[in-house]
Amino acid sequence: MKTKTNFPFFAVALAVYALVFLPWLLTRGCFGDGLMYASIAQQLEQGNGSLYQLFFSEHAYHNFYGHPPLGIWIMRAMMSFIGEGFWFERVFSLVTLTGTMTVMYLFWRRLAPDLSRDSFGLVMLLWILIPVNSWSYSNNMLENTLTFFCLVSLFIYWVSVEQRNILFSLVSGVFFCLAIMTKGPVALFVFPACIFIDVYHKSRWQSIMARSITSIIGCIATTLVFLWPSGATLYFDQYLTIQVLDAISSEIIGNRFSIFTFAFFELILIGCVYLIFKVLGLTDKWSRKSILMVLVFLMASVPIVLSTKQMRYYLVPSLPYLVLCISLLFQPILKVSFPRVKMVQFVSISLILFGIISMVVFKGQSSRDEMIIKDIMAIDQSLSGQTFIKWQGEPPPWNVVCYFSRYAGLVLSNDKKYPVQYWLTDKENPSFRCTESNTIDIDLGNWILCKK
Repeated sequence: MKTKTNFPFFAVALAVYALVFLPWLLTRGCFGDGLMYASIAQQLEQGNGSLYQLFFSEHAYHNFYGHPPLGIWIMRAMMSFIGEGFWFERVFSLVTLTGTMTVMYLFWRRLAPDLSRDSFGLVMLLWILIPVNSWSYSNNMLENTLTFFCLVSLFIYWVSVEQRNILFSLVSGVFFCLAIMTKGPVALFVFPACIFIDVYHKSRWQSIMARSITSIIGCIATTLVFLWPSGATLYFDQYLTIQVLDAISSEIIGNRFSIFTFAFFELILIGCVYLIFKVLGLTDKWSRKSILMVLVFLMASVPIVLSTKQMRYYLVPSLPYLVLCISLLFQPILKVSFPRVKMVQFVSISLILFGIISMVVFKGQSSRDEMIIKDIMAIDQSLSGQTFIKWQGEPPPWNVVCYFSRYAGLVLSNDKKYPVQYWLTDKENPSFRCTESNTIDIDLGNWILCKK
């Protein structure tokens, strides 16, 4: 049987990804959490701290217990390979994106083996239609690495069921543990999802039990490796107390069910596409595969309501399964053979080249928070050799703290216990007055810098 081609989907998808990610790849600016993870990894790379002693600096924000450490360890390893440059966050995000797309492709080939390889282009296009995906993979979020490990674990388990090879279940358990060690309990959906994969394949209960136990053994064995080094027990005890239990039991920030509102607005584009094709009669009936994928999506997303902290990017690890589900429903389109139109090839290549040229042109520029970054670079040049700046007033904005740490190696804090020579305050709403004699003569847009 001749394989049908969906080359236009794949060509357009590559062009869209080039336009979305390449122009900003070598620019400055990142979401605060992504900067924080890179800053901690940078400290490790510079020999400050240890595997289970993660911190910004020795002067403030000393201990970090916000997440399991694996994601930051991986960043540190990548820094050893590619360097600590300002572009690290986006380059690392691109690496995790490549890994995620690769595993999604392998999953897609298992779900739709009769379709052409080019049909994965439609999967890529549907994925990029969800705004939080491109945002997360541009801002160095831990959800990126978590998504990769969850996908790998489920894919290997799928292979284990199809090939009836229990050793693959063991490897799946290892990656299940790696997912947990990246972002914690949010990865727990992988285990019930594995059971659903067994049910989909109509496995006997004896086989389900054997694979589940083997997967758990792989997970526990890997966990013991993480707990073996000195300091590990203390780190995870603090993490569970400060982050996990607090997230479940602390006062609700906003509405506990905000995640559903976030999901509605994030999925509105892909939902409209589905409804249009449904009305046109271009969608397939729901199959057992599509139902399985949507169930995995729900298992990965709905439990977020247990947390008092609700962020839209928490949805990212669940979205590949929803995209795979909808892509399966679009099989009538994908079963049509499209010719390799030269104009499509030409336009796609042109857009990819435009993305590459834009990356070179915008290198070193700021894609966000331009004034903050400009001010920090000026302060860094003026205060060479300093490590601590006192923020006068309320705690400084978190993204500003992260920028100071990442781009200047400076600690910005309002902690009173450290002796300092320099103070920083808002220019428009200063918390104290600097005299002309002790104001540092730097052209800053946001702040006033004073010397004691």
